[in-house]
Amino acid sequence: MAGPSAHERVKKLESRGFIRGYRAAVDPAAVGLSVLAFTWVTQAPGTIAGDLTPDFAGIPEIEECHHIAGEADYILKIRARDMEHLGDVVRQVQTTQHVFSTETDVVFSTGFEGRALPIERVTGDAVETGRRGGA
Repeated sequence: MAGPSAHERVKKLESRGFIRGYRAAVDPAAVGLSVLAFTWVTQAPGTIAGDLTPDFAGIPEIEECHHIAGEADYILKIRARDMEHLGDVVRQVQTTQHVFSTETDVVFSTGFEGRALPIERVTGDAVETGRRGGA
């Protein structure tokens, strides 16, 4: 595909909201954040309607925050320098107003993350699957 055609296609995808932005894929270990953990957060009884996302956004070590269904209310993806630093970050989460309990799982290894989504090909106003061979 020629450069101008590719640029035109990308601009259309951006304008239609398929592409939300761009970012560099930084190696966490290379910037000193070699510990990865997931913390499950349960809100205090009676405070479920309150959104804790802005509070968690104020903690820079929290890479992702997801409001979830199930026993917990949120799951946080945390990057830390070491276990002591992780403990400090988890204590910040625990002392956030309306946090009732937390449970943290430390990652031993990561098989993959940041996979490309299995997107469908958009042509004009039609959407085509990227699959071939009838499967």
